[in-house]
Amino acid sequence: MKGISVIIPTYQHAQTITTCLDSLFAQTRLPDEIIVVNNGSTDDTAERLGPYFDRITYIDYRENQGAPAARMAGFELSTGSLLFFCDADVVAKPTMLEELQQSLESHPDT
Repeated sequence: MKGISVIIPTYQHAQTITTCLDSLFAQTRLPDEIIVVNNGSTDDTAERLGPYFDRITYIDYRENQGAPAARMAGFELSTGSLLFFCDADVVAKPTMLEELQQSLESHPDT
């Protein structure tokens, strides 16, 4: 397995996005990249993401393009062989990515 890319489309999730990111950075198997697509949020999502800019790839749409477009933008930039699409209000349990990777490696035909 070459790597895990986590793609987070977000729209108006300033209140939850940092908790989501903190849960991903606390994983027992860290993601190889995290791509956050701010899909035209008018709240302070961008400001709250500022402290994470050195650890994430950030795409900022000025206008909402819809969730499918945000996911596709993240997909197009991703480099991992395993993609995990994560909602901006998810708090991931610490072993989530490790378990996902182990499950896929033990079932390669999946």
